[in-house]
Amino acid sequence: METGAFAMFDALGIRGVWERYDPDHVKKFEALQSHFENFVDHQLGGKGRPNTKDAGNAIERVQVGFVSDTAVIAFSMKKAQTPHFAVMMAARWASQFARIALRLRPAWAYRGVVAYGDFAISERGHYFVGPAV
Repeated sequence: METGAFAMFDALGIRGVWERYDPDHVKKFEALQSHFENFVDHQLGGKGRPNTKDAGNAIERVQVGFVSDTAVIAFSMKKAQTPHFAVMMAARWASQFARIALRLRPAWAYRGVVAYGDFAISERGHYFVGPAV
């Protein structure tokens, strides 16, 4: 298990979207993931997120996952850091995700929660368990 902040949120207003399937919905999720992954890479020094290897950086690892319309941001923290920073960053990045989502059509709002605690998340971000989840 890792310790840190865990943000999980989903799109509002897409109940029954499968009944009015539009390929643009799937394309939006793919574009949203790509835009957000680029944002995270940029924030952490580029591909491979090299800034996390800096001893002065409080973030051990950031993983982003998507399951259908649900997004997950998992911040694993270095041991000596306080939970306040992890929660603040998860909330800040969740709001950035929502801003990106609103710019892409169709525009959906997102709602969710940020928790702090232990969690496990798969490398691709599709599976997650633990008390913070």
